[in-house]
Amino acid sequence: MKKIKRICQLCKKEYVITGYRQKYCEKCIPINDRKLLNKTKKKYYEKNKIKWRKYKDDWRKKNKEKYQAQYFAYNNVKIPKEKKCQICKINKAQERHHKDYSKPYDVTFVCRKCHRTILNKLYKGE
Repeated sequence: MKKIKRICQLCKKEYVITGYRQKYCEKCIPINDRKLLNKTKKKYYEKNKIKWRKYKDDWRKKNKEKYQAQYFAYNNVKIPKEKKCQICKINKAQERHHKDYSKPYDVTFVCRKCHRTILNKLYKGE
């Protein structure tokens, strides 16, 4: 197969295409995806500001204890630098997990992957 070369639209460097209609080099694809996602989110929020604000307010009223515990932990319980996940002990801890929302100081420092696993098990009732 013939190698097709193009110029990246972001960094202006030459690259060999690996996919159909590819506009960016391998280094710039993730950067552009993030920019596009942020632009799309921003447009949605601007367009639906009132609807989004109402949804957040309703959620906070329904989940008052949960919201207060999360807000308190986010502002007062800092994740120590270089702290490892308390579940897998491999990845860096990036999030806080509450086992009991009535104890906002009692948090487990976990990585994103382990936190998603915990939450999925809770919602499925395992």
